[in-house]
Amino acid sequence: KDIYSESAGTAHKTAKGTKVSVRTVKAPGFGPKGVLRCILPFTIFLKLKDIGGNVLPPYDEEFREVQMDAAQAAAYRDLAGRLTAELKQALARRDTTLLGVVLNVLLA
Repeated sequence: KDIYSESAGTAHKTAKGTKVSVRTVKAPGFGPKGVLRCILPFTIFLKLKDIGGNVLPPYDEEFREVQMDAAQAAAYRDLAGRLTAELKQALARRDTTLLGVVLNVLLA
């Protein structure tokens, strides 16, 4: 990662401006070389059809609607009101970037 530092000291300067220095340090983490050396040699990529049919357990989904309690409903109404107001302001500026975010939050 690159670290930028900017100084506006006047010592030994003949022009206006700031001094910017950049230094690169290694950040902690697991990089591509680690994946290549430690993970890929022990990894197998398969498709379900390669190992035969009916290998997954049966899957059944059931939807149960749960009513909000009074505190949750009040908090949701407050959030919906604030988000709707922000969305209306953004749309008045022809900014549609909030549409998806607001919709996802209100439907969650």
